[in-house]
Amino acid sequence: DAATTEIYPLSLHDALPTSLPEGSVNDLKLSDILPATSASILTPISATLVSVGSGISGTGIPAIGSAATLSDQTFSFDFGNVVNAADNISGNDSIVFEVVARAANDARNERGDLATNSGQMDWVTKLETGTLVAGTLSATASVRIVTPDLTLAKTVNPTTADGGDTVTYRLTVANPAATYATTAFNLNLLDSDLASLGFTNVTITGVTSSGA
Repeated sequence: DAATTEIYPLSLHDALPTSLPEGSVNDLKLSDILPATSASILTPISATLVSVGSGISGTGIPAIGSAATLSDQTFSFDFGNVVNAADNISGNDSIVFEVVARAANDARNERGDLATNSGQMDWVTKLETGTLVAGTLSATASVRIVTPDLTLAKTVNPTTADGGDTVTYRLTVANPAATYATTAFNLNLLDSDLASLGFTNVTITGVTSSGA
């Protein structure tokens, strides 16, 4: 559970290509919406323009490497009015931008959940009659949420002791293999029982590790 377990940051590098129809389009906008729902949440980090097809031209096209504008969970690029050359070469029609996000340490992100973000391209085409027609293309990409699956057990030997006896407590933390489980980071182990029993000097005699 993301609310109670120290979850490592999981980054999603999602390159979303979009193919622009050939011809002239107005008000071209590219956007990517990261999820923030009751089922999953991804924290925005960055979005960068990676490439623009050689057939696409316009005065408002951002420079390669430009950062997107972020509003809440949505990254966006405004391209303005552009022309996509009618060369019938699909490789010249693509715009690629990369979105980087992080799986939030949040109760909504549970092991095995799919967090899906949506990329979208919107534009307006002006017909010969003067009629404006809106166009949209979209794509999605998902990342699977993985979390540690920790267990903690504590034993004492012997279970009864006289003054001067040595008592051994054993705390065992395990992270067994499980579907969509992963390594736990920044693990802190605290035993408050010993202090409450009046122990003032506690020595850790050994720590063993096996597995994740």
